[in-house]
Amino acid sequence: LKAGSDVDPAYEAKRHQELVRLTYYYKHQGHILGNGDDFQYLRISSRMKNKIWDLIDAGLDVRHIRSNLMASSGDFRRQLENKTINRDDFITSEDVLSVVRSYWEKKAERHRTVVTSLCMWMDHLKSQGFFVFRAQNQRTVERLDAKGYRSTVGFASPWQLEQLQGNSEAIGLDSTHCVSKGAYELYTIIIQDPQTMRGIPVAFLLTEDKTAASLQLWLMELKKL
Repeated sequence: LKAGSDVDPAYEAKRHQELVRLTYYYKHQGHILGNGDDFQYLRISSRMKNKIWDLIDAGLDVRHIRSNLMASSGDFRRQLENKTINRDDFITSEDVLSVVRSYWEKKAERHRTVVTSLCMWMDHLKSQGFFVFRAQNQRTVERLDAKGYRSTVGFASPWQLEQLQGNSEAIGLDSTHCVSKGAYELYTIIIQDPQTMRGIPVAFLLTEDKTAASLQLWLMELKKL
């Protein structure tokens, strides 16, 4: 087992019967540990993550967050001369996007288990007057968490349902995959706004089911409204 750079491994593990020998290579061929090229592989500090969270709370978008961080980092040339640079001095748009994603994931999480969190969200939306759809065998948290069940939930706000019922001459259905770390797919019903002539989403279905069964049930329930 080897792990490390493409040229030479940083670690090498060899197993002989019940013993495992682990060797760590300090020197890497092709680059020097701790130089500027290695910064991209280091994590930003918790202090920087918290600072980005504060900027998100203040309403800044990714571009303005990065500009703010660059402006607050001081004179970069002075930092180079004094050799006081660290990973937080090399904040990229990808770094900010990663923190933004984790921020909203944390905000949206109602339970550590994804399926249970989805069920709790559906209960909340239903209490707010939303149309909520669950697959027939997923009416409760216990059944939703049961082994072998596929997670399938759909929802639409009262305003979205009004738009769907009043402007249903032209309807589109969009399918988006890789919307989460799991194997979920997002289906979105889109109609054309008669005034702006632009598409607006009016109903959503989030499912792990790769067949058309859940999609068909969802559309049939919407048709009854």
